[in-house]
Amino acid sequence: MSTGLLGAAALQANAMRGAQGSWERTQVSVLSQSIFDAIRANVTGMTAGAYNTAGWVCTAGAAATLADSDVARWVDNLHTQINPSACGRIACVARTCTVGVRWDDSRALGGLSAQIVEMQAQL
Repeated sequence: MSTGLLGAAALQANAMRGAQGSWERTQVSVLSQSIFDAIRANVTGMTAGAYNTAGWVCTAGAAATLADSDVARWVDNLHTQINPSACGRIACVARTCTVGVRWDDSRALGGLSAQIVEMQAQL
């Protein structure tokens, strides 16, 4: 009986870790759509390359322009809603933008820490 209860407890713990990872991936999708909406609202900045990041952005920078403010708010949201280790990157070419999010999901995946999700949109 005790072996069965221990197995059930381990199963519950694994299910909770999996649910947390699933929730984080859902938040990545929602937050990626939010930065797409911000870029879409500032087409002039997008065509000027103001949203393009030079690699992964892990800390919110100064908000000198609307694009800088949008990216800083997005990175802050990644930290608060996904994981403090979350980083993002944006690359726009013509009117096609690719948004990537990277975070540490080792708790949910049992040792595999790096999770990267990329989404692309024609704006």
